[in-house]
Amino acid sequence: MSKGFQRLLTEKRTFYALLVVVMAAALLLLTADIFSQSRDGRRQIVDLDGGEELPVDGQLATEEELRLEKMLANIAGVGENRVMITWQEEAEAVSVFSSQEKRRKIQGVMIAAQGAGNPAVKLSIMEAVASVYGISTSDVMVFQLVQ
Repeated sequence: MSKGFQRLLTEKRTFYALLVVVMAAALLLLTADIFSQSRDGRRQIVDLDGGEELPVDGQLATEEELRLEKMLANIAGVGENRVMITWQEEAEAVSVFSSQEKRRKIQGVMIAAQGAGNPAVKLSIMEAVASVYGISTSDVMVFQLVQ
């Protein structure tokens, strides 16, 4: 009976040793994950376009958005409008010896305009923006401006 008891103790020790190793590995992985993240888990927003945002009516608008607003206001029937442009960054290899540079591509444009209730004006806005930026009209959303 003493050999059976010794065997049982050996199996328990092996089990507990394996359990301790697994727990230590899990703890190590969790610790490594915590230290590899930022402190609060949020991602930092980095302004890559050189800080060209300007305050407009308490909101922020880029120079490109302001320029488009001015141009759209010159189209018959558009009237007052607000523009928001979303950008997508793409990596572009310059040469074999240099690192990749990032360039920005317009992902979509949203416009709120006084005259957008008129289907002809809405279509004119969509086609003008799509042709200027070389994007599809499906990437341009136009809505009636709320006063």
